[in-house]
Amino acid sequence: MKTSLRNRHRNLRPALASLRPLIRRWEKLLPIRLSELSVVFLDDAEMSDLHDRLMADPTPTDILTLDYGKGMAEIFISLDTAKRQAVEQGNSFAGELRLYLVHGLLHLSGFGDKTPSQRKQMRSAEQQLLHNEKIKAP
Repeated sequence: MKTSLRNRHRNLRPALASLRPLIRRWEKLLPIRLSELSVVFLDDAEMSDLHDRLMADPTPTDILTLDYGKGMAEIFISLDTAKRQAVEQGNSFAGELRLYLVHGLLHLSGFGDKTPSQRKQMRSAEQQLLHNEKIKAP
């Protein structure tokens, strides 16, 4: 899978080089095969704009996952939200980013999080993937 990682945040600089091998490892554990994945790191302002355009919700969100079909997908992650949530959840910034990446990859694998039962299944799959366990399709 061709993976592109881009940081468009002006101040926060995640360790992109450390994320690429994790994405490769996780992709092998998932029930999907992508030919191309783009991961874009944004600030809250840009994420709010994107969230508004795509979902008619002008608030920032942690992650947006877009599946374009034919093996092509894009994941957008707000670094501002990740930083805030890491503090609130007692997680490291890097750990929060790993969680968001796993979450996006699981969405691309067919996992949802709209209902309580979907969220429970998603949380379980997130932990499995973070511990490098193979994931079955939902």
